[in-house]
Amino acid sequence: MTNKPEDVQHGDRLGRAVQTIMALSLIPAILVPYWQSHSATAANNPQLVAATGFAAMLAAGLLGYLLIRRLDPQNPFRWYLVFFIVFSFTCWIDLFIAFTRWGLTDLMSFYFEKGEPYLKTAHGFAINLWDGTVHLALYMAMAWSLAHRRLPARLGMFWVGSIMTATVTFMLGNIVGPYARMIEPAILLNLVFMMVPVSFAMTVMRRTEPSSAGSVGPILKGLFLLVAAICVFRAAAALGPDAPFAQHWVQQIDPYMMDPSRYLEIQTIALGLYFVIFGLFVAASKNPPSQPLKHISWFMAGFATQAATAHVAGRWFDQGLGSVHPWLLLVSLLLFIVPLAYAWKADPCLRAGKANSQR
Repeated sequence: MTNKPEDVQHGDRLGRAVQTIMALSLIPAILVPYWQSHSATAANNPQLVAATGFAAMLAAGLLGYLLIRRLDPQNPFRWYLVFFIVFSFTCWIDLFIAFTRWGLTDLMSFYFEKGEPYLKTAHGFAINLWDGTVHLALYMAMAWSLAHRRLPARLGMFWVGSIMTATVTFMLGNIVGPYARMIEPAILLNLVFMMVPVSFAMTVMRRTEPSSAGSVGPILKGLFLLVAAICVFRAAAALGPDAPFAQHWVQQIDPYMMDPSRYLEIQTIALGLYFVIFGLFVAASKNPPSQPLKHISWFMAGFATQAATAHVAGRWFDQGLGSVHPWLLLVSLLLFIVPLAYAWKADPCLRAGKANSQR
């Protein structure tokens, strides 16, 4: 059904308002760390760092809620809009963390000591740069769709895969890695990032209408299975067996995978596990792919692109771009491109129906 002109205008108004708040959240994202870095009380109280960050997130969410309540209180996706406004604030913070590690500013220097010291790692730089750029852009795009009462299923599942691999790898690495004794209360702010994506994925699965038929050719399916095999190979190498092939990969091609922080080790093993499971479904699938397979393909695309980018970006930040072995670069490019291509071919026209509720 075609949207009424007044509905489109209403959605445009809400979308612009929400995106404006997301952009303006840059201001508290600068002011809060500036105050904390120049406050002697905050400098000696990590609990205050966590409390101030939580208060800023709560204020951003409250402002978004009041705005949505005024412009479209019956929007069925209003709570996701609120969460994305909050997440946009954290994206700005993460971007400044990455810029601080890059040496472009010292705004977040205090946070490495009193907030989350494990973010000083090369992997911490990579995931914060990704969050402050790709995830922020995704929130902007998804907010526009949600403001029009349209569920961005394709972008949403990509985001779920991306943020879940980043957050789960980060949390597990903090627990089992060398920073286990340095965990500060601020890490609890990451827990919400593990709950909202799960809820969003369930909403996509429940509300999305069947899309038009997709078709994945044998060449692309073969490439996907090749990427899955490579991920399993790398996971086996990360587990550290005495096999010569594993030792050669770890010592000569990708020594960064065994970084003492253990983030890359966990991420590589997780990739192997997820790809071997999804690869079996791909191998057994027929054209057109089933609707659940289409959803999961976008999840895997987000998972793979985030992991590939974080791996190469972390290696580049740690030892320079010249240290990235050509084979590692080729594998990362395959991991970035092939899952995206598979998802696009399997689901060429994924559409989520407009909510049935009336304005």
